Amino acid sequence: MLPRSWMEAYINFLLKFRLLVLSLVTVVTLFLGYHATHMRVYTNFFDLYPPNHPYIQLYQKYRRMFGTANVLMMAIETKEGDIFNVDTINKINYATLQTLETAGVNPYQLLSLTSPKMRNIRITGAIITAYPIMYPGPPKTPEDIKPIRKAVYTNEGVHGFYVSEDNTAALITAGFWEEGVDFRNLYERMQKIRQEVEKGGKHRVYIAGFPMLYSWVFSYKDYILTVIGATMLIIVALLWFYFRTFTGVWVPLFSGSLSSLLALGLAGYFGFNLDPLVLVVLVLITARALSHSVQSMERYHEEYHRLQNKQEAIMASYLSLFSPALVSIAADGFAILTLALAHIPLIQKLAYVSSFWVFTIAISVVTLHPIILYYIPPPPHDPKSGKRFSDKIYNTINRAMVKISQGGYRYAVLGSFSVALIVGMTYSRHLKIGDVSIGKALLYPSHDYNVSYDKINQEFVGASQLVILAEGKEPGVIKDPEVLKTLEKFQRYMEQQKLVGGSITVTTWARRLYQMFQEGIPKWAIIPDNPRDVGNIFYQFLNTVGADDLDRFIDKNSQNATITVFYKDYNHVCPEHADLRLGGGGADRDDSLDCGAAALRGGDVCHGRRCQHQLPAGGSGGHWDWHRLRLLRALADCGGVSAVWRPRKGH
Repeated sequence: MLPRSWMEAYINFLLKFRLLVLSLVTVVTLFLGYHATHMRVYTNFFDLYPPNHPYIQLYQKYRRMFGTANVLMMAIETKEGDIFNVDTINKINYATLQTLETAGVNPYQLLSLTSPKMRNIRITGAIITAYPIMYPGPPKTPEDIKPIRKAVYTNEGVHGFYVSEDNTAALITAGFWEEGVDFRNLYERMQKIRQEVEKGGKHRVYIAGFPMLYSWVFSYKDYILTVIGATMLIIVALLWFYFRTFTGVWVPLFSGSLSSLLALGLAGYFGFNLDPLVLVVLVLITARALSHSVQSMERYHEEYHRLQNKQEAIMASYLSLFSPALVSIAADGFAILTLALAHIPLIQKLAYVSSFWVFTIAISVVTLHPIILYYIPPPPHDPKSGKRFSDKIYNTINRAMVKISQGGYRYAVLGSFSVALIVGMTYSRHLKIGDVSIGKALLYPSHDYNVSYDKINQEFVGASQLVILAEGKEPGVIKDPEVLKTLEKFQRYMEQQKLVGGSITVTTWARRLYQMFQEGIPKWAIIPDNPRDVGNIFYQFLNTVGADDLDRFIDKNSQNATITVFYKDYNHVCPEHADLRLGGGGADRDDSLDCGAAALRGGDVCHGRRCQHQLPAGGSGGHWDWHRLRLLRALADCGGVSAVWRPRKGH
């Protein structure tokens, strides 16, 4: 506790130099108030992940190569029949083109049944032809639909991925650059597309994915602000109900508003943005400022009615409140500041702004209240005080609280809380982290977003994607037959998880192409052993189609490749199983992977940690050296899980 003489000296200083103190506070308030106008409320996706984490750095390195993790999914379903009719295909094409024209979209990452990147691969004579599935243009007659239907069944990565198994729905996926997406514009465009496609009553549209989720959240910004405004009105009513004076209302509101302005000014000065999801936290911090102000006002009223002298009442009330107020403010502020230890920018910004918000209570309440009370009239005598029905309820509650803290009641209270603590700790063991998708954590299960998310999982291979990157040590390594076979084996290995709905990689196309070179005979749907045959496949395909149509599978130098694993559902099991399959330990772990004549051995768990995979000597081990299996990025909702391993071609 501070010495009484120090506190008296500080309060006397405030009252003596009150104009100087008010001037300094006004200057600081105007400065930060100006910067508060530059503070923006929006979602920055990069604020959700630790920027210096190696996996985020890897994502930043490869996202320009293989696309963004910020993927929107739109499913168009027919209410009757299948999608193979002129009207439905044209609606899919309309939705695809409208999505392509949306601000922030990555055009190279837009895929649908009618997208030019969705190719119908055929071999004519000695050459490969790869025209878009919807070629030469949108269908006009039922005859135009037949080649589209055939292409869906004869090309890998289409049926089940972009056309549902029962042919009643088609999927459009589009990547959006984190720094380019405009949520307001995206929400309006998606609703316009939905309205146009559903016109006529023959189709339903389901839209999910991170961009749409945050578009929904952003669309509620005005609603959130309305709720905050209504909350402030309720606070005003409660202040009036408690003090029954205009002073008792405006002084706490002034203190809370001043703290808010100073904190938001700090956010604007440092260029911080506020995510719509954290606005409610700021309301709670403002409530802390109001709480301190109400306590100081109440104590001043008590001292004035006892002493009947305004200046003596100010000195007596704030001498008793000064030390506990500062300790409380410091405890709250530094406790919130510990959140900055998290390496997630959103949490760090919230910690800095919120802790400063709390510290400003020392200015808005502890420093300014004595000066404000010096200028305003003293509280009038209230002849009805203590006689109102509300006062009787308040006094009854206070007497009950005092009673249960004395005698034998206190032991009963202590015992009850101990039992509740034990019961809570016992059941807390059953708490599951990440048991629901982020959409179901933010929105009701019946919300349009969650209905869409579930529908996409039901109709297609899965809405959650795990992207594994095989990073080669030299250009062209992915074209090696042993490399392709190992990629495929690892792909099948990951498919063994219960939650996996499917997977796709460059080997999916390589097998299909080699089969077509062998006149379509099914037994030749293999990865050829001869490097020359593999080279011919890639050469013919790349020269016919172009590297851009394979950019989601391999890079232009054929040095890096991806394996994309689709999950049918998302819960806490998803990242756990992915960890185990990628080499993590645990009871469910399958510790080996047949890789030619060798086995891949799992090391440390990979979710947020490193793994080492070594091929033992012999078999293909002399041809491969496996390095650094690391998590790279999260696509959709799959818990931040993705991986990279680095193969190196032997000599």
